Amino acid sequence: MRQHIEHLLAAFAAVGIAVFISYFNTGAVVHLAPASQASGALTPIAADHTPFATTTLPAFSLSTSTLQALFSSHSTSTAAKTAVPTVIATSTIHTPKPPAAKPAPKPTPPPIVTAPPAATSTTPAPASPVSTDELPTLAKSIVNIICIAHDGSLRSISGSGVIIDSRGIILTVAHVAQSSLLQEYLGTDKVSCTIRTGSPARTMYIARPIYVSEAWVKDNSTTLISSQPTGTGEHDYALLAITASATGAPLPGAFPAVALANATGRIGDSVSIGSYGAQDLTGAQVRSSLYPTLVASTVQDRYTFGGNTVDVLAIAGSAASQEGSSGGAVVNGNGELLGIITTSAISGAVSTREMRIITAGYIRRSFLADTGKDFDTYFGNTTLTTLLNVYAPTAQTLGAYLAHAIGLE
Repeated sequence: MRQHIEHLLAAFAAVGIAVFISYFNTGAVVHLAPASQASGALTPIAADHTPFATTTLPAFSLSTSTLQALFSSHSTSTAAKTAVPTVIATSTIHTPKPPAAKPAPKPTPPPIVTAPPAATSTTPAPASPVSTDELPTLAKSIVNIICIAHDGSLRSISGSGVIIDSRGIILTVAHVAQSSLLQEYLGTDKVSCTIRTGSPARTMYIARPIYVSEAWVKDNSTTLISSQPTGTGEHDYALLAITASATGAPLPGAFPAVALANATGRIGDSVSIGSYGAQDLTGAQVRSSLYPTLVASTVQDRYTFGGNTVDVLAIAGSAASQEGSSGGAVVNGNGELLGIITTSAISGAVSTREMRIITAGYIRRSFLADTGKDFDTYFGNTTLTTLLNVYAPTAQTLGAYLAHAIGLE
């Protein structure tokens, strides 16, 4: 009898672990596939950069927010009726509230690290706490990426991004930017993507892809139609370039931007997060009442996809841990971009859901391995026109690959 009970407990534990994880966007939750289908495993990194433990973690779910009928004129489906979103006050620095937002029951206080561990001979001393000086720039640099599908077989999505170059280069995740590849291949009458900014978010710009990780597209070609896509964040990054105004007004001479960090975040470091989380918002609410979320949190752990590099940071749960935050920015106390949000846990209160980000260092290393080019030099010194023209054929090829994979042609 005892053995039977032990077997049952082990089975329940296994199920609990499998259910734990998710990717970001906006609308119906896009859950993850089994961890065995993930493109890579994560290994904990020791604080002193000594050889890592061999334990691997299951892939977090791709919590890509999907929107049914974001704009009634752009979709034939009916907007989902979901609860009006609420802002979780715990760890929130600044989150404007939508009009008539209905407060939710107060959640159990999340296990957010409020003080880093004391330094030891093997643990580097934590960085200074994050100040609020970088928040105005962070707030102006984050963007909401909306991609409307004008075809009932495809979901519209809402995600986040961050401007990393004053000319208007946006860094986001591939699982959001893949819709822009479909737009390039199928045309705007099938899929149309716009960039929104402000509080609340308003349509401002048109952007086109200048790089989407081909490795991610090939390994995750059906996430737009999958009910349970999985991922670890490996290769999940992309860049868009703002090319035109969507309002008729001229483009600004320079965009607010956040520079990529050179330093690696450490366990216990304080960070600031900026995104356009949109969990539980209806399409109409996303259209008129989507506000940016700016919160403070801490680095809880560090992981690698292999080797002795910090590729992923685990960030304590906060009000930003919700669908739609994928591609959002995580900055250090100097206002430098440590990385972008790729995945989040999906169970429990929003404020307790651990997030994971791929680091700026990982993005640089991955881009170099994929293209043989230095990330900072290539995107910093090449004109936007050249970036667009050079990438256009690849965008068409990958767009065709995605369209075929999800049955659009």
